[in-house]
Amino acid sequence: MDCQLIAACRYGDIFGDIPPQGCPVSPVSRLYPKKKLRHAVDRVQMRRRVREAYRLNRHLIPKDIPLDIAFIYVATEVLPYAEVLKGVTRILTRISKTLSDQP
Repeated sequence: MDCQLIAACRYGDIFGDIPPQGCPVSPVSRLYPKKKLRHAVDRVQMRRRVREAYRLNRHLIPKDIPLDIAFIYVATEVLPYAEVLKGVTRILTRISKTLSDQP
């Protein structure tokens, strides 16, 4: 599982329109392309694995900073939970380090 931090100025280019402020949007988005995971069972399985890995590691991100996160699944096969957990932990740790390095 690989991660890429997206600058706020590029968010609209990648995900389309930016929702207006105050709009109730989930702070965590998960995308599982049908082109990568052909079977719905596989997409649901990965959705559950990523959601559980995020739930166990969300304490790594500071709660006082408003933050929207998008997990985009790019692998072509279903990964075991241990790899998903390791990847999500690495992503959230990298995000928290980036946020703590800013003045």
